[in-house]
Parts: sequence; structure tokens; C-alpha cells
Amino acid sequence: MTTRGATAPADDDLHELAAARLRTVDQRYTSGRRAIVDLLAGAGRPVSIADIAELRPDLARSSAYRHLMDLQVAGVVRKLAADDEFARFELAEDLTEHHHHLLCVSCGAVTDVSPSATLEKAIGRALCDLAAAEGFEISSHRLDAVGVCRDCR
Repeated sequence: MTTRGATAPADDDLHELAAARLRTVDQRYTSGRRAIVDLLAGAGRPVSIADIAELRPDLARSSAYRHLMDLQVAGVVRKLAADDEFARFELAEDLTEHHHHLLCVSCGAVTDVSPSATLEKAIGRALCDLAAAEGFEISSHRLDAVGVCRDCR
């Protein structure tokens, strides 16, 4: 398994996709939402509201949080949380690349990881077997492992 940083599409394509997704939920792609998308695309890791406040002090926390929720509803942003105290946000996986997460319940750290192709295939097969037993059809999967990071152990 390797750690990774998300790679987003070219800026113009990313912004066009974000605007189109927001239109599907009757929302506009405002400058504040664009700033959040730019920040997430450039961060290379999931970020918290505190991270956003530090990186973009011109955005009020309440506005940043509202923008994140609107972007999440539109399918532009994904919220990650080991618990609500440590929520992190990243661009939706279909805008970056397939990956998984290690979530620390002690400090809230989130590590992006990409398993080897062999492990990813094994995970996919196991999930398909579980789903088939329930008559469920899988369209995608995501795996968030919850535990304690190296620094907190």
C-alpha cells in the first residue's frame, strides 16, 4: 500500500465540472465555492475547517463550512470523518483518483492510501461476493480504516 496525494483534473475542467454539478442542485458556482475547490485541488490531502481557515483567512469559517456542504450535496466534495470532531474534506473521488483512507480517532489525521493493484482487485472481488449474497449491485467502493496513527500510539 502506498500513500498518495489526490490529483485533480486541469483547473478549467475541474471548475466546469464543479459548476455543472452545482447547477444540477440549483446552486451557483460562486467565488467562495471556487476558492474552496481551488484549495482542495491544491492541498493534495483532505483538509479540516481549521486548515481552510489557516490557508484562506479571508474566508469566514461559517461561509467555508456552508460552501463545503453545498459542494458535498452537489457531489464535488467528500466529507471524511473518524468522528464529527475531526471532519476532513477532499474533492470527490471521481474528480481525482480512486484511493482509500486511514483515519485516526485520536488526533483526526487522515492519510490517503492506494493499495497495490492486486490488493485492490481482491477487495473488489470480496465486496462483489458480499453484495451478490445480498442481491446488491455495487457501482463503486471506498474504504476508510479507522484506528490510531503512529504518532498517537
